[in-house]
Amino acid sequence: MNLSRISQMLLTKFNRFHILLMAFAILLVSFISYYQKDFNLPHHYHYEKQKASNGVVLHTMRTTPDNIRLQAIDTNVTKTPFYGINGGFFWEGALLSIAVINDQPLKGLPGDYGSGWYNTGVDTNLKRGTLVWDDIAKHFSIQIVTHAGELSVTDKRHY
Repeated sequence: MNLSRISQMLLTKFNRFHILLMAFAILLVSFISYYQKDFNLPHHYHYEKQKASNGVVLHTMRTTPDNIRLQAIDTNVTKTPFYGINGGFFWEGALLSIAVINDQPLKGLPGDYGSGWYNTGVDTNLKRGTLVWDDIAKHFSIQIVTHAGELSVTDKRHY
């Protein structure tokens, strides 16, 4: 065998290996990109649907508090990748219910109208039951308040 024949055989085996490796990489990337949207969706929840005798259907989702995120959504929720429940009132982009994470409203600054700092009503201030998760105490409560500054939690940086 001459040197050119040996190098040609090695090059052929080298190319086959690399072609197989590239095909595997392409398949892996395709698989990941196809299922990537599902990787970001929540998986640790339990969904139930119950129908009352009067025909009303109640949909519920059960999960742990650390799996819940507050998110301001400016479009129809069915056009988003989120699973969830409408937890407050809104109008024309303004959040009219308390929606805060660690003492920061979801939209804007504390005290801003429509930021999620206030429970807003016709008279601009409305005491309303607000579901609060105290992350330090690991405890839910319902507090009747006008704004987030009135909420009673263990640590304002963790609720």
